[in-house]
Amino acid sequence: MEILGFFLSSFMVASLLFPMGKIEELIFNAPDFNIELSEIYLKNLIEVNPNTRLKLAIAQRYIKTGNIEIAYNILGSLRDVKDLDMKREALGMVYEILKWKYLWARDKHQKDYIKRQIERCVRERLVFIKKEGSLESMFYELISLDMPNLAMFVAKRYFLIKGKKDVKMLEKLADAFLWQGEYKKSIPLYEEIISLEKKATKKKRTFKKVVKILMWNKDYKELKRILLKYMPRFFEDEDLALFCLQIALSTGDPYFARNLLLKALKSQP
Repeated sequence: MEILGFFLSSFMVASLLFPMGKIEELIFNAPDFNIELSEIYLKNLIEVNPNTRLKLAIAQRYIKTGNIEIAYNILGSLRDVKDLDMKREALGMVYEILKWKYLWARDKHQKDYIKRQIERCVRERLVFIKKEGSLESMFYELISLDMPNLAMFVAKRYFLIKGKKDVKMLEKLADAFLWQGEYKKSIPLYEEIISLEKKATKKKRTFKKVVKILMWNKDYKELKRILLKYMPRFFEDEDLALFCLQIALSTGDPYFARNLLLKALKSQP
C-alpha cells in the first residue's frame, strides 16, 4: 500500500514540477499496481492537472494495464481538443479500442452500436491521414471487419491521394458487398474493374461473373443492360458470345436474344 501511494503521489508532484514529456514517461513506465487504487489516484491526478497530454499518457497507461473502458472514456474527452496532433493520437487509440470491442462483442445490437462508433471515428480520422499506406491498411482492416460501406469511404480518399483507382481494392469491395447480399452495390464496382483492367482474360472473367450474379438474382432488366453494353466488345470470343446468347435466351425473351445478336454483329468491322 505504501509503495503504491508513493508511486502515485510522486506522479501528482511530478505533474506540477516536470515537463510533460517526463511525466508521461513516468506514468507509462511505472510498475503495475493494484487496479482499484490506481484508478482513484490517476483520477485525482487528472483533477490536479487536467492537461490534455497528461490525459493521453494516463489513457495509454490504462490500456497497458488492461483497463480499456476507462481509457476509452478518457480518450473520448480528447476528441474535441483544439490541438490537432493530440486529437489525431486520441482518435488513433479510440479506433484501436473500438476494433477490439467490435471483435469481442457477441450481441448483435452491441456490435451495431460499436460499428456506428467506428464509422464516426474513421470519418474523423481521415482528416489527419495523408499517407497511402495508412489508408490502404485501414481499408483492408474494414474489409476484414465486414464493413464495405465504410471501406468504400476510405477507398475514395485513397484514390484521391493516389490519383487513380486500384483494381485490387475495387474487387475486394465488390466481393465484400456481394458477400453481404448487396449485389446491386457490387455491379458498378465490377464494371469499373472491367473498364480499368488491362488483361483481356480478367475483363472477360469479371464480365461473366457479373452476368451470373444478375442471372442468379433474376435481375433481368440489369442483365439485359449489361449484355447489350459488353457483349459486342467480347463478340470475337466465340465461347463468350455463345455464353451470352444462352443467357439471353434464359431470360425468357427470345426477341431480346435476337436483338442482342444483331447489335453484336453490327458492331463488328
